[in-house]
Amino acid sequence: MNILILGTSNSILKNGYVSGLKRALPNASWTSLSSGASPGIQFSKYAKMDFTSYDLVVLDSVPNDEQYALQTPGYSYSNQNKRILLEVVSTISSQTKLIVLGIAIRDFFAKPSAIYTDRENLANNMGAQFIDFSSLLKVYQYLYDDVYSNHPAHPKDEISNKIGYYLGVAISHHYDHITNGAECVDYSKNFEIVSTHLNEGEIRNYKNSLTEAQYLECEKGHTVSISTQKKLIGFFVNGFQTNTFIQLTADNGAVLTVPLLYKRMEKGFLNLFAPLATFQTIKTLTVVDQYEGVLQFKPRMTTGKRDIHTPKLQLGSFIHWDSEDESNLTAYNKVSNSNHLVLSDTVKNSVTDEVLKAIQASYTQSSGLTKIRYFFKLLRFKHRFKVTSLK
Repeated sequence: MNILILGTSNSILKNGYVSGLKRALPNASWTSLSSGASPGIQFSKYAKMDFTSYDLVVLDSVPNDEQYALQTPGYSYSNQNKRILLEVVSTISSQTKLIVLGIAIRDFFAKPSAIYTDRENLANNMGAQFIDFSSLLKVYQYLYDDVYSNHPAHPKDEISNKIGYYLGVAISHHYDHITNGAECVDYSKNFEIVSTHLNEGEIRNYKNSLTEAQYLECEKGHTVSISTQKKLIGFFVNGFQTNTFIQLTADNGAVLTVPLLYKRMEKGFLNLFAPLATFQTIKTLTVVDQYEGVLQFKPRMTTGKRDIHTPKLQLGSFIHWDSEDESNLTAYNKVSNSNHLVLSDTVKNSVTDEVLKAIQASYTQSSGLTKIRYFFKLLRFKHRFKVTSLK
């Protein structure tokens, strides 16, 4: 089985859910194109990829989308954002089987955000499987005082690893019965990845055990021209080697200033997607040292101020998009009869069984008041998760 993962930092963590997946599917081949601290529209970079070469694609972007759309001033959960994600999901699902992970950030764990709910609806209506991670974590709350790590977007590794393992087992059991979205549309023609600037100037190449990347080194006054008429939705940068302001000049002459004020490191790279708050046709990007006006939006992980060093930008690819149907969001709302929770329900059964056995063992091994507490904990657990017997 050939599996592609398009994910957040949750998909990169050494002992996270991917590690569990690999334990359950030891003979699978894996490709990861994951990137942390970047919204899901970044994956439109791969819209023209041949997804038929993969037996399964895992898409994990909910936590970063929640942080950008709901916790980043100046960035909105716009219809254009929704439409781009719809087109990415539809394009993948039109070619192969797709799993959409729903990992919420801590702030939206108790009550699902609009992002989370919309993502489940989108998976449902695009013939994809949705993994309701939050419902699984709520089962584990009966074993753990806190199901999240110190990072607001990362469930504890131990828990994620087990969920990943159960998911892998569920995939092996149900793979032949889940399908791709046969009626989905391939929207790849709506996207354009511009990287002609990576063929000129001072180019920096990076590679590690996870990925590789190429950037154009730009200093103060450097201007990159852009020829496409499609709207710019964002671009990739090396966050470890970028601290500057940039000015984007639109086709109507308007100038937009974006602060790319990341914390520089001595070496290495951190591939980040810097989205625009408003998508429009851009003609030039210019590196500038300072900006005195009021900034309405700054990408996540930026520090808010220029450092003392010469302004520098390491610039990757631009992502552009245009759609004749950008206001059509029917797939987020229509009712579908697809069984999009087959895998999630199977995983939940495994998690519920594990936690039930753990509580039962504690009840059996305890005495006195502790035994009474575990007895009532068992009753609450059975009632909440509709367990019909103590086994």
